Amino acid sequence: MPKFCPTCGMPLQYDNVVICPNCGKKIQPLSTPEEWKEIRNPFFAVVFSFLFAGWGQWYNGKTFGGIKFLGTMLVFFVLMIIFATMASVQPLAAIIVLILFILMIGIWFYGMYDAYKTSDRINRNKENFFGKSRLFVLPVILLIFLIFTVIAAFIFGMTGSTTSPSLPITLFPGPIQPPPMITIQPYIPQPTPTVQPLPTFTIQPYYPQPTSIPQPIRTIIIPTYYPQPTYRPQPIPISPPPTITPFHPVPMPTVQPPPIIIIKP
Repeated sequence: MPKFCPTCGMPLQYDNVVICPNCGKKIQPLSTPEEWKEIRNPFFAVVFSFLFAGWGQWYNGKTFGGIKFLGTMLVFFVLMIIFATMASVQPLAAIIVLILFILMIGIWFYGMYDAYKTSDRINRNKENFFGKSRLFVLPVILLIFLIFTVIAAFIFGMTGSTTSPSLPITLFPGPIQPPPMITIQPYIPQPTPTVQPLPTFTIQPYYPQPTSIPQPIRTIIIPTYYPQPTYRPQPIPISPPPTITPFHPVPMPTVQPPPIIIIKP
């Protein structure tokens, strides 16, 4: 296999590169299935996927594939918790929780199968391998953080349970002192108080008082109302009407005809 790409001349970092990562040209034909070289261990890929979803894909260098499996598992897990809180109110939520749990188990097994097949294709030179993914150390960091958290909780829990403010711990205790004597006084019951009789009450009979005699109603004389005479208006005196002189038309003057003038030739 050449150490440089025959097309662009870029140096090749791995021995099993089939396609140049710079120019995308084919460098050598794919190997036959019989030519197998262990580059990735399929057993480790399956174990990593079993311990953490997507870890086997990151072991094979498939960053996006591992994120896909991990994200799907987280989404189903959150939905399962949400519907589990509603199961006491809605009976249908319990069925949804069961379905989501079965889907999570299926995705978990499929992730292990995908990690195994991917590592096998890499070993048979059917798929390129450019190294582990940068997220391969993420599960290790989470595991270390979880271990330190559990250890810290255990240590602080043991310290809180063994120490007490009222019982201080001393490294060099003094001589053993005998326990203090406790005097137990006998119980003498107190005499019960004498019950006093209830006082008696005399009930006098009730005699109703005689009612007063009603007095006669006084008569009130209301004087008769006589209306006052109304004011009568006096008629307004009218002066005698004026004398109207009759109209006599003036005779028109008689119009005389004009004289006739005869002109002889």
